[in-house]
Amino acid sequence: MPSQSVTAGYLTLSNAGPIDDKLLSVSSPAFEAVEMHEMAIDEKSVMRMRKSGPLLISAHGTLELRSGGYHLMLIGPHYEITAGNDIPLTLTFEHAGDVTVAARVREQK
Repeated sequence: MPSQSVTAGYLTLSNAGPIDDKLLSVSSPAFEAVEMHEMAIDEKSVMRMRKSGPLLISAHGTLELRSGGYHLMLIGPHYEITAGNDIPLTLTFEHAGDVTVAARVREQK
């Protein structure tokens, strides 16, 4: 929604390389901050969200950032975020370095 100050980001990361890599951080000029978070069920069967550290992408593997698991929290948009727009994200990896991608904004289902 245009008035939201926080939204979630989902994507699939693929590592075609022969060694494991880690996603260390994510940034975007469109937001004040981008954080990696994890949704998990605690010992009392309650779903909790928490900030997470570097995320491992195994050699020749994939990591899906999705609702209910690891995902991005995009905080404090610098302008109105609307469906159909592309948001630049810079993904910083331990071995691959910085990779900039365009994330397509979609309607929430």
